[in-house]
Amino acid sequence: MEDKFLAQIKCGSDTFDIIQDEEYSRCYMNKTAVLRVKNVNIGTFGPIVGTLALSACGPSAKVKIKKDKSNTYNKFIGDIVKTVSDSNQAKIQVLESKPDEITENKPLEVSAASLETYRENLEGHCDCFDSILSLSNVLAKTKLPKSALIFKDIEGVMSQVKKALTDLYSRKETMEIAAEHTGTRVGQVIMAMDSNHIDCQGVKKSISNSVNHIATDFMNMKRLFASVLISHYPLYSVDHLFKKNTGYPATWFFDPSIFYNFTEQYKNASDNLIDMVREEASVVRPLYSWKFKVTEE
Repeated sequence: MEDKFLAQIKCGSDTFDIIQDEEYSRCYMNKTAVLRVKNVNIGTFGPIVGTLALSACGPSAKVKIKKDKSNTYNKFIGDIVKTVSDSNQAKIQVLESKPDEITENKPLEVSAASLETYRENLEGHCDCFDSILSLSNVLAKTKLPKSALIFKDIEGVMSQVKKALTDLYSRKETMEIAAEHTGTRVGQVIMAMDSNHIDCQGVKKSISNSVNHIATDFMNMKRLFASVLISHYPLYSVDHLFKKNTGYPATWFFDPSIFYNFTEQYKNASDNLIDMVREEASVVRPLYSWKFKVTEE
């Protein structure tokens, strides 16, 4: 199946491209992959993409969405529009046209300063990941009244979150180890950059090993953040299900401070994923290019 263009979102200098193949719907920001979802879950994809666009936008931003003229994906577009509009953060305009040609950006050069900043940011990413899991775990353990659990959609959300938490907690250590190892390897790369022996075979081997591990660990961390956004969106948006089925908001059943902190951390996780996409373009890829120039491998 040929890739289908679903939408393009322009927000300042950032461009999101949304495409679909036979199995997945995918989101790219400035040509860098952000996340993908199975097409069976496309109902949650639009709101997640809208949340990511808001993370990339500054206050009072203007967002333009260009969609396929076929109108095949009206609900998907509508979900993005609603998410952005409800935030009161950005003004939105929907256009019908072919996607814009994306201009190629000049290659970025990696530096010791950018690597230091990247290393410092990793701690924030890990803290955010840990916080959203901890808060959602408390919510998942809340004993809901039987009158709430008889509604299949609410019960389905809670079951989905518990299953996701089991998987994410099993991979939590991966995030922590990746961040720790990356910090060490970034230090090794910075030392090599400042070395007068960068042409030595031993230094080249150290550079190649360090950069390869930095790139691999980065992609693992980025995938974990994408998994959190996808798996936890139903809990983030569960308020409307409670109101629909019980007439009461989610905070009638959950501890309000925990629930509100969770929703804030979900938005923070979206911000962190966008930051990681930017780091991939400004640090990880240029670092890999530098490695190739130095080691020729």
